[in-house]
Amino acid sequence: MINRFWRRGILAFVSIAFLAGCETSDSSKSCDGAGGTGGTGGIDLGDLAFELGTGVSSFVPLADGDLLYLQRGFQGGQHVYVAIRASGVSDPECLRLKMALYRADDGRRVSVLFDMDLYYSPDPQGPPPDGVYEWTGLLLAVPNPDDVLDVPLRLEAELQQEGGGRPKEAREVTVEWGYEER
Repeated sequence: MINRFWRRGILAFVSIAFLAGCETSDSSKSCDGAGGTGGTGGIDLGDLAFELGTGVSSFVPLADGDLLYLQRGFQGGQHVYVAIRASGVSDPECLRLKMALYRADDGRRVSVLFDMDLYYSPDPQGPPPDGVYEWTGLLLAVPNPDDVLDVPLRLEAELQQEGGGRPKEAREVTVEWGYEER
């Protein structure tokens, strides 16, 4: 039988080992223009601008009247894939995207509001030479398919950059079931 002294010692060792293995957040990361990584290195790329698109692994631009495919999710829901292409990005780790689908006839929101900080995995080669960043495979959840199928919709989005502008984009789209549902 292990005596109390050894039990306390083992418990203390396990606790310290566990805490030492925990990753702490980087408190030096700041999105106020100081301390960010992965930016443009002080190069002025102009005003923040972006373009709406679709695509899971590559960017496909969206034009008014284009079609988005409703896909079934793994947990019983459904979604459409949205993508963005942005230029004038001072720090790709300090962007926030808000977007939603609205019915064109009455303006009612028919998707879950996407309101998230974008994560950009830095390229080991450095930032894109043209200063254009892409985020693909963004899931815009649609709770009720009947609200979006075969009716005119408006995809609205706003991109926010800390200390910068808030450009907005919108596209008139329609939605139908993806290929696996036909």
